[in-house]
Amino acid sequence: MYIEVSPSRLEAAVVRAGREVLRERLRAEQADWGAPWPDCLESLAPVLRGWVERAGAAGAPATVFYDGPTATGGVYSCPAAVGPANAERAAVLALREAASFDVQANPRDCAVIRRDGTGGARRLHALAVSDAAASVGAVEAFVTSAGLRCERLMPAEGVVLWRSVAAATGGGAGARLVLWMGEHWSVLAAGSGGRLVFVRRLGVGVEGLVDAMCRPLRPQGGGGPVNLPRGEARRLLTEVGVPGPEIVVDCERGLTGASVLPVLQPVLQRLGVELKQSMRFGLAEAERASAVIGVIGPGGSVRRLAAALAGQCGASAVESPAGGGRAEDRGVLDSAARGGAPDLDLASGDAAGARALSRARRSLWSGIAAAGVAVAGLGVWAHVSLAGADVELAALRAEATQSDADVAEAQRASAEVGKMLEARARIARSLGDAPPWAEALAVLSERVPAEIRLSSVTAEHAEGPARVRIVGVMAGAEDRAFAAAMRRLADDLAGCPLVAGVTMGATSRVRVNEAEGHRFEMTLTLVGLPARAADLARSEGTP
Repeated sequence: MYIEVSPSRLEAAVVRAGREVLRERLRAEQADWGAPWPDCLESLAPVLRGWVERAGAAGAPATVFYDGPTATGGVYSCPAAVGPANAERAAVLALREAASFDVQANPRDCAVIRRDGTGGARRLHALAVSDAAASVGAVEAFVTSAGLRCERLMPAEGVVLWRSVAAATGGGAGARLVLWMGEHWSVLAAGSGGRLVFVRRLGVGVEGLVDAMCRPLRPQGGGGPVNLPRGEARRLLTEVGVPGPEIVVDCERGLTGASVLPVLQPVLQRLGVELKQSMRFGLAEAERASAVIGVIGPGGSVRRLAAALAGQCGASAVESPAGGGRAEDRGVLDSAARGGAPDLDLASGDAAGARALSRARRSLWSGIAAAGVAVAGLGVWAHVSLAGADVELAALRAEATQSDADVAEAQRASAEVGKMLEARARIARSLGDAPPWAEALAVLSERVPAEIRLSSVTAEHAEGPARVRIVGVMAGAEDRAFAAAMRRLADDLAGCPLVAGVTMGATSRVRVNEAEGHRFEMTLTLVGLPARAADLARSEGTP
């Protein structure tokens, strides 16, 4: 049985002999888990238990993809020369910077998901996932209480990252951007010539567009504003997508594209800024000129979304071949069913460490196990000649010698890892701080409210500390409300650990969509972060 649980849905599929025999789905209108987690799972347990009983699947193994508030994941790259085992260790160490808990003391798993490049430029890309033990235990208890056996447990972000990387690196020679737009967050991956360039998580999803559609809409021909129920707004978004101004959205209510576009535009522009800045910092100029972008996941069901985003970031759009359809049919569970999922599991705690330990134990005990088999055989075949026993013993000695060599190799690899970490620290001390550009973009994406539209984001790092200069507009606000909004935004950004200070620049009145508005400038001074290992490689000319 396959299960997906998120703030927006509980979904389950029963598969027998490779054929799906039951599919159940419950829509949940939860904006995010937040405080209800993990108590919210208790209210969903009776629903899942009913599905299990209906399918006659009691006691069956379950694979669970879940979107929890503490779950985290990331794709991290390093030179191929370090080897897969060290690449996985480095990815787990890097994940500690993104997690809000101690990754080493909680369930985690990691695997190399891609190798690309040629010659000295070859790189390994490792996917690491982790979650707090309390969250993992709550999900396991949720599945067990429904009468199932939790066989595999994976954060949904692991599947999304894996699918995004595969889609971004599966194109031709040009640059390809893939936005896996989920319901509450998204992942942007870029590839060029079959190699992975970058992977980013964005804090905007399809539900952000639904939220916008729930705002008051002005029908054509006058009349009072129209307020759509959430379910109706989601249906219209799936059926119509991002409409042109003249497209009829709802004939009975008198809604056209001109009624909907003004409320969708802030969300689209926010995504457009994220894409444009990601391309600017991640792709070369020649790659940006020929880049194409596609949208997959639940966002792939929104018609013309790729074209709307491509127009804002200067790329060409690749529409989903399946056209529209339901966002529910493009979630994590269906993505895993169509394209598979990475071999990761948090149900066993430190799965990555367990696999490494298992490899070492197999090498160490291979000779002893063979010896045990041989001794048992001697008891059964007592008439075996002494010459035959000598042959057996010689083979066992050879295997034991090989085991010693494997143990020595494991010790040598561990020493190399220590040297690599020591070199990384030494390089960080030599190179000093590095501007956290990607982190700054993530902060702006998460903390700039939807009613404020950013028109430009400029990075500056000529001398002194790194700075990010933003220019934006706010429509329909009086002077006092605008001033209050600016104070809130400045205070919110200043409270971020990555921001050392916020300076307010010039403001002016402007016309925004034929309405009065305000234009503003703001400068963020960033806190320098320790230089990464990639900076070390570039500084020493090492691939």
